[in-house]
Amino acid sequence: MMIAWAKMHRRSATICGLTLLVPLLVYLSLVVDAWGLRASYQEDIERLQPRIARMQGIQAFEKELGASAGTVRRQVADLVYPPSIDAASAGTSLQKEVRQLMGSAGLAVSNSQLLPVREEEKFDRVSLKLTVAGELPALDRALASLNDFSPRVTVATFDVWPTRQRRSKGAEPTQQVTATIELVALRSLL
Repeated sequence: MMIAWAKMHRRSATICGLTLLVPLLVYLSLVVDAWGLRASYQEDIERLQPRIARMQGIQAFEKELGASAGTVRRQVADLVYPPSIDAASAGTSLQKEVRQLMGSAGLAVSNSQLLPVREEEKFDRVSLKLTVAGELPALDRALASLNDFSPRVTVATFDVWPTRQRRSKGAEPTQQVTATIELVALRSLL
């Protein structure tokens, strides 16, 4: 009976069929959108799971990490000039202390010059160039003393050449040298 009516009233049957099809298409569209949204959320969850696991690991070791960070801060404080000292004061202090160190090792400082401070991400590079002269063992002592210098200094350049000397009869010959040394210390910006 329904088929006979549909054959007789094709236009009405088509309109009724399309009218019934629209809600079905809307329903299917909502289901597909919901499925896509679920898949998107699932991808987000899978992407976030490693981050969450790392955060949970950090939280589990928070006290140990805090203690380690404190230790690192203290070690860095021993290795660099603090941010409370400006770069010019750090350079002046470096120049004064290194000149004293070289003099106490037995070297004569003929020239010392602070080089321009170079700013980097977290540190200022304070550079000092100096020329020293003396006996080779004194130079060895001075370089060994730089190893214990605080804050830590590194030797950027090091040039050594023998110094001409006049020999006296009967005097034991000593090796006299002149050296140009560029030292670099760091000043924390944080």
